[in-house]
Amino acid sequence: MWIPAAHALELIASRFAATKKLDTVSARDEAKTAIIGGLASGRLHSCPKGCLTSAFEAGDGRPSDFHYCELDAGGNGTSISMDVQHEGEYVFVPPEFWENFRDPAAGASANWHDGHFSFRLSTPSQITFVGEIRELCFDQASVEQIGAIAADAMAMERTGDPGRPELGRAKYFHELERLIAAGKLEPSLKAQARVLHVWFCSQYPDRQAPKQGTIENRIRDTYNKAKNATK
Repeated sequence: MWIPAAHALELIASRFAATKKLDTVSARDEAKTAIIGGLASGRLHSCPKGCLTSAFEAGDGRPSDFHYCELDAGGNGTSISMDVQHEGEYVFVPPEFWENFRDPAAGASANWHDGHFSFRLSTPSQITFVGEIRELCFDQASVEQIGAIAADAMAMERTGDPGRPELGRAKYFHELERLIAAGKLEPSLKAQARVLHVWFCSQYPDRQAPKQGTIENRIRDTYNKAKNATK
């Protein structure tokens, strides 16, 4: 099921507001960062409304709703196509399109209400990348996954490790959430636990750190859920 950009943003922002005790503006800002991170990592799928297979079947297809090209120094362009997924069931915007929204030099513009996103990035090699999307929609299942990860973090914030709240269970779960949103999961659960253990020790050198094995056991379900979603 596909939902408009505004709906996707509000779903995640409302969850972030509840789980992280944020005000509306801060929750929306964090949600935007999480969504762009998910899109750039390929964990979130997006597609302009006019490019959905259902739109073409209904006679309402609008290929012009997606524009992504590479211009050389002479202004000659090479179009970059959307990726086909599920044997042509739908297409989605390639992750590299969204990387431009992380680069301040791209002058990216995002209108979440209308689902209109655009950028223009000039490189030192005189190659310019130009992109534009209208009426962007999101795959609801992948949007809800980000919300579920936030819910996991909320539960950890409330409970901590049994009898040992000083070991910061919520803190390393928040870091895991950030890594998942950025598409930076380690290839194995053990490696992910090691990374989180090192991170915790570096960020909180004056606090008692959880053992790596404890982290591994605590993050197992969340890690496996996120890892399976990338397959």
